[in-house]
Amino acid sequence: MKKFFLVSSLLVVLATRVAAQPPIFTLQLDDAEAQAQVFSPALKAAQQETTAALAKAASQSALLWPRLSLEGSARYITEIPEFELALPVPNATPMVITMGDHMNYSIGVQLGWKLWDSFAIQGMVAALGKSAEAKALEIQAIRRNVLLKTRLAYFQTQLAVEQVGVLAEALYLAQAQNHDIRVKSNAGASSRIDSLASRMDVNERKKQLREARTTLAETLHQLLRLTGQTYDLDIQLPLGSEVKPHLLKIISQPTVLLQLDSMAKTKKKLATLPAKAVIRQHPNIQAVLKKVEAANQMARSAAAGYWPQIAVYAKSSLDYPNQAAVEQVRQNTAGASLSWTLWQKGHTNAQVREQKARARAGENFQVQIEMDLGLAWDMARDRVAQLTDVQKLNQQIEADARELVRLVYAAYRAGRVNYLEVQSANLRVLQAGTQTAVTEAQLLIQLALLNSLYEGETGNEKLK
Repeated sequence: MKKFFLVSSLLVVLATRVAAQPPIFTLQLDDAEAQAQVFSPALKAAQQETTAALAKAASQSALLWPRLSLEGSARYITEIPEFELALPVPNATPMVITMGDHMNYSIGVQLGWKLWDSFAIQGMVAALGKSAEAKALEIQAIRRNVLLKTRLAYFQTQLAVEQVGVLAEALYLAQAQNHDIRVKSNAGASSRIDSLASRMDVNERKKQLREARTTLAETLHQLLRLTGQTYDLDIQLPLGSEVKPHLLKIISQPTVLLQLDSMAKTKKKLATLPAKAVIRQHPNIQAVLKKVEAANQMARSAAAGYWPQIAVYAKSSLDYPNQAAVEQVRQNTAGASLSWTLWQKGHTNAQVREQKARARAGENFQVQIEMDLGLAWDMARDRVAQLTDVQKLNQQIEADARELVRLVYAAYRAGRVNYLEVQSANLRVLQAGTQTAVTEAQLLIQLALLNSLYEGETGNEKLK
């Protein structure tokens, strides 16, 4: 019975501990990118605009074909024309002839076709088709922008996780030193000043750690908002799942453990790029070029106003009355019309000039975009090279700072230096660790920017 009670108590304790474990939330960069593209309202809006542009082009192209229509009319007239016809008989009453009937109607089908319009419709159809292609290219540009924004949010979350880890290490070091100093102070081997300064360091690190965890929660909120996903999670006090076990003892219970890709894995994914991007293939540039083509086609369509238009039609209808005869008649008609505007005070000239000016403006805009994107590519690539070199120095500085802390604190314990030098060494470790994480995030941002400017060609080289 006693054994049963002990086993039951142990199971209850274990169950309580398991239940108290915070949930683990896993979000890989690939998943975040995919979710953001599915959710993005901007991307959905661009896709609908493309659908609308294609429908408009299809609607206009229908005008190239004959049009079959059902036509009907009806009218009632109060006064019907009459005339008298004198008969060649002496004293005969004249014959009164009625010209029609009070009720008049006509119903039938008509086939009409604009046989020649000097390429007005063809030019419009071509212009609308180019506009639809431009919209489709804008979808690609928006998709790149969605990916870039998602990646930046992901990097900020990764950075926040790293900063929480660095501050947790700093707090652990400060608490260990504070404990040692308190022991020495109780033994009379350490001053009250050192004890107070050490305790202030501990509280300062606690405050910084709490602020960093709030920053982590904010960046996670932003990332989840971009993906459009809702999770039943309390992310008020998140923590990276890779935090070292000895640090969990000094950190307040996290509400959720985050399992993200490591910065090293992310950098490996983004670091394969060509020596030079084909900037002209960027969808923003290609979209502008399509708009230039559309404007030229619109100018061609407008220029049709200089020339005549010819239309033909054929109609079969049931008419009543048949002229003066009060009877139904099946009437078949066919015809053609020619229209040629000879003067309209420069209307066509102005339309042509407008579209040609839009085309020239688009060409210059394309050159400007190409220059801006090329400059962004060169600057980002130079920044990647600089940050890569700086990161190597940061890693060496951080290693040296950790060794310096160990040596300075050993010297302090031996009475050769004061606590101010220990504080200075501790601060260097914190700054070096933070700078390493910040530089790594900056490097990822520049790589993401390069990836947004370039997409999928062969012959890539790996960035060193």
